[in-house]
Amino acid sequence: MRSSALLLALLAAAPLAAQARPAQLDSILLATPDTGSARRHSTALSSRVHVAGTAAQDSTAQYVLRQMAGWGLDTSSVNLPLSCPRRSR
Repeated sequence: MRSSALLLALLAAAPLAAQARPAQLDSILLATPDTGSARRHSTALSSRVHVAGTAAQDSTAQYVLRQMAGWGLDTSSVNLPLSCPRRSR
């Protein structure tokens, strides 16, 4: 839950942060809460289950990359091998 809140805070403040020097980032993140933006990102990221290794997870990752690139941040994606045990039914 805490990591989700941090991600939402970063997504909400990233447009301003993209223009800031690194030393200003903390003050921007603390000074610019935007509940509307956080709500939109939360809704977009939680609109469907996105289990690691699935198409839904790839879609979620692409959403985050598009948002960050739109704010002028240098973004990239790396595929890594994943071992994700699943319960049999």
